[in-house]
Amino acid sequence: MKIARKIHRAFRGDVGPKALALELLRRSRVSLTRNRERARLQSSENEAAHLLPLFARMSSKELLAHFRNREQPYFFPGFSDCDSVANAQTRNPE
Repeated sequence: MKIARKIHRAFRGDVGPKALALELLRRSRVSLTRNRERARLQSSENEAAHLLPLFARMSSKELLAHFRNREQPYFFPGFSDCDSVANAQTRNPE
């Protein structure tokens, strides 16, 4: 609902002045927070990622190969042995 419509409702008496003031404060806070977050995101776009020294020495191709081919850490134990998890789920329907 547009703010002009809300103000019109407030003058008709549908919305009290306290509720209108609180809503205006809430909306202004949300707007300020959103603008700050957008500015922070834009300023951090050009920054390099902060990597551990082990990974900072690697090129982008080496990093990609490392994370695609690594064996540890496992995401979830069930993902490494999908067949046994699927069999367990079909044996024990609840």
